[in-house]
Formats: sequence, C-alpha cells, structure tokens
Amino acid sequence: MKKLFKMIAVLITASLLTACGLANNNLESALQNTREATSYTISFTFTAGGREILASTIDFDGNVARRTTGSMVSFYENTNDRVYRYDQFGDVWQRIEVTTEANNAFIENDFLSNLAAHFFERSNDVYTLLPEHYEELGELFGGAPVSNLTLTRSGNYVNEVNFIVIIDGVTVNGRMVYSNFGNVSLTLPVL
Repeated sequence: MKKLFKMIAVLITASLLTACGLANNNLESALQNTREATSYTISFTFTAGGREILASTIDFDGNVARRTTGSMVSFYENTNDRVYRYDQFGDVWQRIEVTTEANNAFIENDFLSNLAAHFFERSNDVYTLLPEHYEELGELFGGAPVSNLTLTRSGNYVNEVNFIVIIDGVTVNGRMVYSNFGNVSLTLPVL
C-alpha cells in the first residue's frame, strides 16, 4: 500500500512538473510569437482613481504603424536608419523625422523584449511577474516604479498585460490588449 501511494505521489509530482514546464514553454512561445509578429494591434488604457486618463491604439503592419488617440491619428514609418511620423494639418499630411523615443510608436513594440517565461509565476491562466524581475522592464515610464504586472495569453500570443505604475505620486492602472495578429494592413498617407 505504501508503494502504491508513493507511486501515485511520484506520478502526480511528475504530472505537475510536466504541466508547469509546458505552461512555461507555452508562455515562452507566446512571448516569442508576439515579439516576432509584424501585423497586430495594441490597445492601451490608463486609469487613475477609477477614471480613464488615456486610451490609445497602435496598429502595426511591418515597418508602418498607426497610433490613434481620441481623434488624433499619426502614422509612423520605420526605415533602416530612421523613424518618420506623419501628422495631418488640415487636409495636408507632413512627414517629420522622429528624434526622441517618446514620439516613436515602434518603442511600444519592444515592451515584451526583456521578458522571459521563467520570470513569471502561473496561477490558472494568469502569469504574474516575480518581484526579482521588475528591473528587466528597464526604463519604462521614465523610470517610474511598475508593480503588479500580469499577463495572459490566448492561443500562440500574449493577449493582455496589466500593471500598476506610480507617476508623480499618482497610482495609474495600465492595460495593454494585443489583438488582430496577421490582420492589420496599413498604407502611409500621401504627402
């Protein structure tokens, strides 16, 4: 009887370890697929005190991106050595070279670049970033402290990232939703 319980315990432990390994492999695969995607959408929502303070959507299609914030729309073109932003003034579009990271839509594309599956702990279908890995996020939000970062995946991609950031003493809840993988098609405006 002891042998039977021991064998069952070993099988359960092996199953759990295998499941955890598969979960990390699935997350690693989702992180990698999302990083390598060239056609997708990221929707950002930031709230503070229960009120939405900023909502923005960025569509990516290879070397072209479109950022929509409220009624404002800007396009971005990533060439080999430069990034250009296209802004509309009346009926005319202007092309402006982007010289700062704050104005570069392609920076958002790098959000997941420093994260690996083993940085997370899984609970059900939610992955929580372990405290010792927050420095991997780099200088997001001008170095403001980020906490409570969780992500979920859907199929082969990261689906949603949630986090808290404190900016000038204000607690801001951030949410990034990834969608439309392989379904975004953009054309730069005519100058």
